[in-house]
Amino acid sequence: MEKAKRKAGNIVTVFSVLILIWMLLSFIEVNAKNLTENPAYNDYNFFVLITE
Repeated sequence: MEKAKRKAGNIVTVFSVLILIWMLLSFIEVNAKNLTENPAYNDYNFFVLITE
């Protein structure tokens, strides 16, 4: 039982870290492209997805 809890915890941790990395990369893209007049963001940008 302890092994299953540990494995589930590891899966949740990895998934959470991947989401945080995705959010960080999206934030970097938004900041980098805001310097141009008409920025075109990636369709999979986290902030594009949550605002549309």
